[in-house]
Amino acid sequence: MKVWTSEIPMRRVFRVFWTMEELSEKEIIAKIKNGEINYFENLVKRFSQIIYFYTKKKIRDEHDVADIVQATFIKSYKGIDRFDSKKIFYPYLFTILKNEIADFYRKKKYDAQLTEYSASYEEKFIDETQDFESLIQKLKPEYQTVIKSYYIEGYSYKEIGVQLDKPINTVKTLLRRAKEELKKNYEKIP
Repeated sequence: MKVWTSEIPMRRVFRVFWTMEELSEKEIIAKIKNGEINYFENLVKRFSQIIYFYTKKKIRDEHDVADIVQATFIKSYKGIDRFDSKKIFYPYLFTILKNEIADFYRKKKYDAQLTEYSASYEEKFIDETQDFESLIQKLKPEYQTVIKSYYIEGYSYKEIGVQLDKPINTVKTLLRRAKEELKKNYEKIP
C-alpha cells in the first residue's frame, strides 16, 4: 500500500481538504445529496463537540452519551435527502438530538418500570405462595396429602389412590373437598 505517490501532488490533496473546510454548510449538504458522502465528515467535525457537550449535560454516563451522539449523526445522515437545503443544518440536527435523548429517557423509564413491576410481582408471588402454604397447613391431614400430591408433586389420581390405598373416585372427591376448603379459607383472608 502506497502512502504517497508522485501521481497525486501534495498541493492537490491539501487543496481538496482545504476547500472542504471552506465550503459553506449549504454547499456541503448539496454535495452530500449528490452522493459525495465523504463531505458528511465535515458536518460531524463541525457539530460533534457541541452535540457531545449538550448531551453530556443531560446524561452522565459516557457510554450512553457516545451512543446518543452517534445515533444522532446516523439519523441525520439517513434523513439528509429530506432535509431542506435552504434551512440551517444545526436546528435539524439538534431536533434529532432532543428526540434521541427523549427516547433514551423513555426507554430508561420503561426499563425501570419493568424492573419495578417484575420485582413487585415476585414479592407478590412469594407472599401468595407463603399464604397458599399456610392455607394448606390449615386443612385436614388427608386433604393436605391429596392437594400436595396432585398440585405440588404432580401425581395422577391413580398414583394418589395407590399411595393412600383408596379408589380413584374417592381421591377425586377428597381433592374436590380439599379445594372447596382451601377456597373458604382463602376468602377469609383480609
